[in-house]
Amino acid sequence: MIAYGPAIIDDTTLLPEHTHFRWPRLITVIIVCAVLWIVPMALLVSQFGWLGTLTQMSWFFTKAAFLTFGGAYAVPPYVYQGAVEYDGWLNPAQMIDGLALVETLPGPLIMIVAFVGFIGSYTNTLFGADLPLLAGAIAAVAVTWFTFLPSFLFILAGEALVETTHGNLKLSAPLTAITAAVIGVIFNLALFLYLSCFMAARFIIIIRMARCTDYIRCQHCAILFQTQCHLCNWRMCHDGLNL
Repeated sequence: MIAYGPAIIDDTTLLPEHTHFRWPRLITVIIVCAVLWIVPMALLVSQFGWLGTLTQMSWFFTKAAFLTFGGAYAVPPYVYQGAVEYDGWLNPAQMIDGLALVETLPGPLIMIVAFVGFIGSYTNTLFGADLPLLAGAIAAVAVTWFTFLPSFLFILAGEALVETTHGNLKLSAPLTAITAAVIGVIFNLALFLYLSCFMAARFIIIIRMARCTDYIRCQHCAILFQTQCHLCNWRMCHDGLNL
């Protein structure tokens, strides 16, 4: 085993001066981040109104940044419920495509918010039918800004507070428990994807298995087999069950 000498930074290293907690610095960070949030939000409200799609997207992703815990594992179910079921910016099939994309590539959180912003604005032609790409690009930038600005607030304002908990068992023990909570968040995402995709497609598998029965083989029966998968947009019909 090769030894490289003592660590440059270890548990006994004194904290640098800039990591010490100071109220003036905390207040400055909060004010700067608040201004960076208020100014673009005010511009969106003045241009599109509070109920405008772009404004509501920005407000929704601000809430997502503050209210979700677990990063890319916690945000997708919350985004699905808001963007698809509540606001209707995307349809279920588009959202599943987005989830499949972001979970197979690096940077899933920034990709899912940009995907929702772009597709939601592109399909709804916020700037008219002639400028769908511009609408999608602006929406992607806007939702990314409003999603990650709170993250920088937490990092810059909370770094000194986190350093003060070093060695304090009363404060570090709850933070350690958060690691276990992440397992629950990952399981929640897996369950959400399973219910959203595989359960919705289960009926198709059952129909395929039943093809060989005399009931399904009957070419003259008057029963129409027609259903539509809630998420995957697959259709099935009678006369051979064209799947």
